[in-house]
Amino acid sequence: MELRQLKYFVALADTGNFARAAEREHITQSALSQQISRLERELGLVLFERTSRGTRLTEAGTVLLAHVRAVLAETERLKGEARSLAGGQRGLLRVGSPTYAVSSAGRKGVMAAVARELPGVEIRFENAWSPQLFQRLRDGEVDVTFAMLGAEEPELEIFVVQDSPARLVVPAGHPLADLPVVSAADLRGTRVLLYPHSLNAWMFDTMSLPLSRVGAELEGVRETTLPAVLEQVRQGGDAVFPAVAWEVHLLHPDTLAGLVVLPTTGEPGLRYSLWLARRRADTSPLVQEFWRIARKAVAAQGPGGYQE
Repeated sequence: MELRQLKYFVALADTGNFARAAEREHITQSALSQQISRLERELGLVLFERTSRGTRLTEAGTVLLAHVRAVLAETERLKGEARSLAGGQRGLLRVGSPTYAVSSAGRKGVMAAVARELPGVEIRFENAWSPQLFQRLRDGEVDVTFAMLGAEEPELEIFVVQDSPARLVVPAGHPLADLPVVSAADLRGTRVLLYPHSLNAWMFDTMSLPLSRVGAELEGVRETTLPAVLEQVRQGGDAVFPAVAWEVHLLHPDTLAGLVVLPTTGEPGLRYSLWLARRRADTSPLVQEFWRIARKAVAAQGPGGYQE
């Protein structure tokens, strides 16, 4: 039994006439008659009564017609689903999301664009620190990942989603607290707290090298949660901390009691970037579609991508 035979059966049932059914299906009348006869032999049933005025369904044909229509409708749904899968419109996408990027405009903007254009795709987020997410990407445990690092690796393709100046958190009464904007040069001789090298080596090097050159005195934070870091600044007397802008924006005012948040110039050492990465060898339609949508969404924001 072939799918086309079922289509011919429905066409003949609908028209009650071999000539009209053949015209509808774009085949000859003799070919249609042969296929209907073949279907009847395969089923062991007479489906149509031939009359001088055309055809009409037998009792068996009437019973089978509803089932055949359901089969053809399900087949069309199957074809549509297959086209969606082949075109990256369906399926599961595993997306890495670093701990300090969940609230960023870049992550939210890209994922909103993906949700609009790929409503049939299931998104599963994997949260971890950026270096661990890069390793999961290499190992195939996630399909794409956001990351607060931009290390160039031959097997990975990356691009900047968001590039934003840091916000400098200082104790109230600190010598820098009255500056309208803080530059790297302003940090000469100042104790500057950074997330440690062990947490994100690439980010630490990107921040520490420019700040070291201007004479900043660098220290690692004791704990890596933002509330703990802010408490260290509050209790540390003269230490300051260049914070991620999109995290600071979400803090409750009470969390910043006794502290002042200052804009910075965003020069090297006072800047945080959010990147998006995928494996170059991954040519799956879903990843390709996600990448296209993400690129388009970021490009629409202008140079530097999303901003806070």
